[in-house]
Amino acid sequence: MIEGRIIDAKAKTKLIVNINDWSIKKGSPIRMNAPNLKKLDNDLMELRLKILNHYNDCVNKETINSQWLKDFLNPIADTEAAPDSLITYFDFYVKHQKSNISPSTLKKYAVIINLVKRFQNDLKREIFIKVHK
Repeated sequence: MIEGRIIDAKAKTKLIVNINDWSIKKGSPIRMNAPNLKKLDNDLMELRLKILNHYNDCVNKETINSQWLKDFLNPIADTEAAPDSLITYFDFYVKHQKSNISPSTLKKYAVIINLVKRFQNDLKREIFIKVHK
């Protein structure tokens, strides 16, 4: 079975095209003689190769889904690295996964954060985590 038929990952890119200049059947711009459409087509082919290479690197190591694709297309900037404090990591996680978290789950996180804070107070030290890439 071809994996493309069992994996349905979708994500937005920063590339934009007018619908009148796009061929749905071909999956590419209609008029390749226009310089902006030729560049768009080249950018799309380059992006496709990057995604395929990333897929081949990750296929047996990670779950391939829409979030995997979004993370590849729009990686978190290095300036916004994950925090090393457990408490601040909860905030970091919620900020970056907000669209995937239900309100009831957010309430559960708040309870867990309070429990961890109380535990840290009992220990009289902060708990840190190590994030592996």
